[in-house]
Amino acid sequence: MTITLHTWSTSDKPALMALCNAVDRTFLSDRMPYPYTEADADWWLGMVAENDGKEGIWRSIWADGDLVGSISVERKAEVDKAVGEIGYMILTPFWTQGIGTEAVRQVCGIAFRELALDRIVGQVFPENVASGRVLEKNGFRQEGTIAGKVIKSGMARDVKMYRKDPSEPAFTHHYIEAGNGFPLILLHGNGEDLNYFEHQMKPLAAHFRVIALDTRGHGKSPRGDAPFSIRQFADDLLAFMDRRGIQKAHLLGFSDGGNIAMVFALAHPERVGKLILNGANLDASGVKRSVQIPIEIGYRIAKLFARRSPEARRNAEMLGLMVNDPNVRPEELSRIQAPTLVIAGTRDMIKEAHTRLIARSIPGAQLVILEGDHFVANRHPGAFNEAVIRFLSPSSGEISRT
Repeated sequence: MTITLHTWSTSDKPALMALCNAVDRTFLSDRMPYPYTEADADWWLGMVAENDGKEGIWRSIWADGDLVGSISVERKAEVDKAVGEIGYMILTPFWTQGIGTEAVRQVCGIAFRELALDRIVGQVFPENVASGRVLEKNGFRQEGTIAGKVIKSGMARDVKMYRKDPSEPAFTHHYIEAGNGFPLILLHGNGEDLNYFEHQMKPLAAHFRVIALDTRGHGKSPRGDAPFSIRQFADDLLAFMDRRGIQKAHLLGFSDGGNIAMVFALAHPERVGKLILNGANLDASGVKRSVQIPIEIGYRIAKLFARRSPEARRNAEMLGLMVNDPNVRPEELSRIQAPTLVIAGTRDMIKEAHTRLIARSIPGAQLVILEGDHFVANRHPGAFNEAVIRFLSPSSGEISRT
């Protein structure tokens, strides 16, 4: 399942009204009117348009293309301007599917980045165990319980108070850079580092400003405290680009790096020039079973010992990326706007039919299948680099599908 957050717009008014009138209000505050009228929606959408990015972050929650909820972090009163308060609601049929956990992760990242907050707080009724767990999974800690703090249905109710500090203000990628021109960011695969692209740096730097990253917890980049997932790595990439003033870049991703690039292109289409997916997959079903079965067995074993052994915990995280991520549906790829090149090897560990499905699902995507295995960029760099440079060239024509 793919969970994304979208900025609210006036065109969302019918969906907003339907959401607010259908949502279960058991654990919500009484400040949202019921029934929720067109006038209520007009006022709220106007408020959001005026204040988003300044006094708060307000987003709609989408799961596999369906609007399923709303989430916000609102700046507190004048004396607490560096504090934001989180709140969210999700339609009942979409509970217990991990949507809240992922939405909270995403909105906290946006709020810390755009609002310069010192902390984010949350209030949860003691009976709302699920929401407490959602916050705890995202690094919130319970600070205490305040008796009678909230009036709900005319009664004073206790609330548990949660707090989250910026999780890792010092996190930075290790990277190398060469060349000048339009930025081209290289993203390596699972368990590797930027040296995977040793045969690409110099040839590509003759044409572009090439930046190769060590993904979080790989190579010389720290693990940090954030979740270890493809979507977190995509968030890290956005923060990297923001810190370095890179408004737009070509992305070349290999294996899990291709999955990061794919998820990034779906979430931030305006930040991607051209997209190259080498050995990417939508989910674990795209990997040949002869490769995937040992991965899944290793993952289960590592998880058993993860609490006792740091090495097992690290192995479980690494293998988990190949078992649990990225879970993108083929139809979602129709939203990718960037010109895209899909590359794989003739003996790739990714099923050829799966690679062709990816290429077929992205509008206008080009497909190249080169002689070689999954590691074709490293083992057959000549043919790989030629295909990449030809695709990225401003005057490039259509590359024939193989």
